[in-house]
Amino acid sequence: MKKVWGMIFGRFLPAAAILLLAGCMLSGGDTFYGSAQVGGGGEDFPNTVNRLGKIAAADVNSAADWKQVQNLELPEIPAIRLDSLRVDPPLFKQAASGLGKIAASEECLPAFWTWDITELLRQRRIRKITCSADSVAVRRDTLFYYYAGGDLPATQEFEAKPDSFMSLVGSNGSITYTGQDKVQYYRCSNLDTLGGLDYGDFVTVQYGAGRQTATFQRYEIYGPDGAYLDPKAAPEEFEYTRVNAAGDTLEWKRMRDADGDRKFWGAAGTGLVTFERLVSEPDNEPATARLALVMKARLTHDAVNGDNLKRMYYKDARVLRNGRVTGFSFFGTASDSVLRAMDTAAVTSDTVFAATDSMKTFHGVYTLKLGADPDSMSTHSLLGFGIDKAWRRGPLRSSVTSFKPAKPVPSNQSGFSGVMTSAGAYANGDSVFTTGTIDSTGIELEYRGVKSGKEEAFKLLYDLNGNVVGSPVPVTRGSAKRARP
Repeated sequence: MKKVWGMIFGRFLPAAAILLLAGCMLSGGDTFYGSAQVGGGGEDFPNTVNRLGKIAAADVNSAADWKQVQNLELPEIPAIRLDSLRVDPPLFKQAASGLGKIAASEECLPAFWTWDITELLRQRRIRKITCSADSVAVRRDTLFYYYAGGDLPATQEFEAKPDSFMSLVGSNGSITYTGQDKVQYYRCSNLDTLGGLDYGDFVTVQYGAGRQTATFQRYEIYGPDGAYLDPKAAPEEFEYTRVNAAGDTLEWKRMRDADGDRKFWGAAGTGLVTFERLVSEPDNEPATARLALVMKARLTHDAVNGDNLKRMYYKDARVLRNGRVTGFSFFGTASDSVLRAMDTAAVTSDTVFAATDSMKTFHGVYTLKLGADPDSMSTHSLLGFGIDKAWRRGPLRSSVTSFKPAKPVPSNQSGFSGVMTSAGAYANGDSVFTTGTIDSTGIELEYRGVKSGKEEAFKLLYDLNGNVVGSPVPVTRGSAKRARP
C-alpha cells in the first residue's frame, strides 16, 4: 500500500501519512484479488463475505492511524516573483507622435498613414504604421485612431498635429531585441467610449541557448487610461509557457484575478487569485509523466522579499507511468470551496487504474474539522470518510465503505470507536450489506445479503485484519425482505 500511495502523491505525502489516506488502497490494485477463497453454497457463508470484511477492515484501518495525519504535507506552492517576470510596456505616446530614431535601413521605413474608406465610414478609424530602431531593438507599431472630424484633412496635417483630429484607441506591434533572441509583442486597446488606451496584452518570447526551447510570457493589464503604462500596475492575468524545439509543452502556468477587481493585488499589496500549473515529468516525481494542479490562493505582493501565495483550496491530477491516473483535492465544504479555520473540509483521492490491474477505480472522501490553520494538518480532526471501489476482474465487482466516529478524532489520537457500513456486489449476482460498530478490538457487524438467490441475515465478528471470528449467528426476521444491494 505504501508503495502505491507513494507513486500517486509523490514527494508531498510522506510514508508516515500513507495509512491515513491510503490504507484503503490496494497494492497494484490486486492485494485482495486471490487472497481469499470464495466458495459457493450457503454452507460456505463465511468465505462469501470474507473478502468484503478484509476490504472494510483495510478501509477502517486507514482511519485507525489517523494520528499520522500530523505528518501529512500538502504540496509546495511554486515560488512567484512577478517583478522578475514583468514585461515592460512600450511607450505608446512616443510611437504615436512619431518620435524616436527612424533608421535609414531596410529594417525600417518612415512612418505613414493609411485609411480604408469602408473602415473609416463604419468605425471612423485611421491607421498609422511606424518603425524605429537603435542599437538595442527594432520596433514596429500599428496605431489606430478614432477620427471625430468631418472631411478628411490633408495627410500633412495628420503628421503635424494628429491630436487635433483624432484620439488613440488601439495599438499593436513588436520589439525585436538585438542579439538577445527575444521578441516582445503587444496589443493595447480602448474599452470604453472615452478614447485613450486602458487595456494592455503583452507577450514576450525568449529563446533558449541554441534555440532549442522557447519561453512565452503573457500579461493582461486593465485600468483607467494609461494605467497599464505604470510599472507598478497590477495585472489581471499572467501566463507562462515553456516549449521544446518540437513545440511540446514542458511547463505551463497561469495566474488570474479571482475576486473581480481586475487586479492581482490592491493598494494593500494583497489579492485573491487562481493559479494553474501543467508540467511534464515533474522534478522529484519519477513515477509521474504529467502533473496538473489548480488552486485558489491569497497573493501577497512584495517587490523586496518576493511574492507569496497562501492556499485557499487545492486539487491536482497525475498521469503515472504505470498507466494509472490519480486525483487529489483539499476543499472547504462551503459553496466557494475555500478552506477556513474551524470550518469543515474534505480531502478527496481518486484513482483510475490501468487495464492490467484487476481494480478499476478508487474514490475516497475524508471529512475533516479544520483547526486554526488549514494548512497545518496536525490541527484538524476526522469527522468520517466514505470509500468506493470497483473491480474489472475477480468475484467482487464493487464495494462501498463509510465510517463515522463516535466523536471527532484529533490527528494525534488513534484509539476511537464508531459506526461503519459497507456493501458489496459480486459478479455472480450475490450482494451484501453490513452495518455495525468498530473499536480497538475488532468489528461487529450485522450482515444482510443475497447468496445464490437466497436472502440471508447474520451477525458477524471480525478481527482488525478482517477475518471472521467464531461462527455467524443467524438473525431471525419476521418477514422476507430483499437486502439492499
